[in-house]
Amino acid sequence: MKSTQCEHNVKSALGELEGIRKVEVDVPGKTVAISLDPSAVTVNQIVNVIQNQGYRIN
Repeated sequence: MKSTQCEHNVKSALGELEGIRKVEVDVPGKTVAISLDPSAVTVNQIVNVIQNQGYRIN
């Protein structure tokens, strides 16, 4: 992630998933912190959404 546009893209995409409560993106640190309801969304769904935005998961 390189810009505030990246932050917006990730937040918007994750925000469409049911069960996502809060998304915090650290652009310089290239990290995403997510608060979620584990009964409504899976880690695999989150990973897929982020990867579909063109970002790698390490």
